[in-house]
Amino acid sequence: MVTQAGLGSPVVTDCKAWNTNSIEIYASIGGYTAGVKVYRSLDGGDTWVNYSGSLPNIPVHSLCVSPEGVYAGTELGVFFHRDGAADWAPFYTGMPAAIVTDMWVADNGLIYASTFGHGVWAASRYSGCEVSIGITGSVEGLNFYEASTTASATSTSEGGAGTEVYVKSNGSVVLLPGFEVKAGSFFKGWIGPCNTGGIPTTNRNSPTTLSVPHLTEIKSHLKSPAAVTGYFSTSGPNIEFNCPEKGKLEIMGRQQGGNWETFYTTSIAAPGFYAIPAPIMTNNELKINLNGRDLPEIKTK
Repeated sequence: MVTQAGLGSPVVTDCKAWNTNSIEIYASIGGYTAGVKVYRSLDGGDTWVNYSGSLPNIPVHSLCVSPEGVYAGTELGVFFHRDGAADWAPFYTGMPAAIVTDMWVADNGLIYASTFGHGVWAASRYSGCEVSIGITGSVEGLNFYEASTTASATSTSEGGAGTEVYVKSNGSVVLLPGFEVKAGSFFKGWIGPCNTGGIPTTNRNSPTTLSVPHLTEIKSHLKSPAAVTGYFSTSGPNIEFNCPEKGKLEIMGRQQGGNWETFYTTSIAAPGFYAIPAPIMTNNELKINLNGRDLPEIKTK
C-alpha cells in the first residue's frame, strides 16, 4: 500500500523500489505543483526527500527503476536520472512526446513505454555516453543526443512545429554539409560534459543549458569574404568568426567610454568558421582578438 506521509497533498501516481535494494523507493507525483514531481526514500518509506531536480512542471504518471537509473514517464514523454548523476536528462530519442502511462525494462536491452492514445513504444535503454555520434537522415519529434568528444550532424529536421533536436558534446558540435533545419523545427547544439543531467529548453539564454558562451564550428559557410582573411560579424543571430589560424581567441566588451573587459576566452583547435549565440553579448562595443591581433568586423547580408 502506498501512503503519502511526508509527500504533501499532490497525488502519488506510481511507486517503485530499487531492483537490488527494496528499502530504496521512488514515488511519482501528479499535478502541476512546480518542483513536486518525484520523491525518494532510503529507509523503506519512513522519510522522503525531493528528487524532482529540473523536471518540467508537468504530471509524472509512471516510474521505472533499473540498474542504470530511474526513468520517469510524464505528460510529455520520458526523462531519465542516471544513478549518481546530479539531475534528470531527457530520454526523448525513440520515445514519443506523449502521456506515458507505464514503463518496463527487458533483458533484451530495450525499455518499453505504454502511452495514452499512441500505443506502445520501445527504445534502447540508457547505456552511457558515446565517445562520438553522427546524426543522419530525417529527424522528427523530440531528440536529445550526447557525446563525450564529437557530435556531428548531416541530418534534416523534417517535422516542422514540434520537432526539437538537442545535441550536447564535451568536445565539439560540428554541422556538416547536408545539415538543414526546416521551417518550424528547432535545433540547439552546445558544449558540456556528458551524464550531468539538466533539461534543455528552446530558450537560448537558459541557465540550465547555456550558462556561458558556447562555440560551434561551422563546416559549410557561404558568406564572403573568402576564408583567407580573419574577421567577425554580428549581422545575424550569431556572432560568427573566420579564424585563419588556430590559437587563443578572446572576446572583449565595454560600455561606451569604459574600459575593455575580457568576458570569454577559448582555444581554437583549427582554422575555420565558428559561432556563438549573439544574445549573450550585452556590451555596447565588441573587440575580438586572435593570438594578440584584433579581428576586423564586417557586415554580411
